[in-house]
Amino acid sequence: MYVCICKAVTDSEISRAVAGGVTTIDDLRACLSVGSGCGKCLDAAAAILRKQLDDQVGRQTPDGSRWGDIRSKLVLSGAA
Repeated sequence: MYVCICKAVTDSEISRAVAGGVTTIDDLRACLSVGSGCGKCLDAAAAILRKQLDDQVGRQTPDGSRWGDIRSKLVLSGAA
C-alpha cells in the first residue's frame, strides 16, 4: 500500500527500512524521503514505524540482544 504518494513510498519499503535499522521518523525521512513532499503521510508513516518496532519486541538481534531491550532504551531516551 502506498503511504507517501508524493515520493511513492510503500508500507513494505518502510518495513524493510525498519528491518535495516531505521528507528525514527527522521531516519525514515532521510532514508526514503517520506514526508518531504506535502507531509500529509507523516502520521501514517509514523504509525507503521511504531507497529514495525513493536512487532520486533522480543525478537533476537544478530548480536544476541533483544529488540525489546533496544526499544526500551529508545523509549527511555525519548527517541521513540
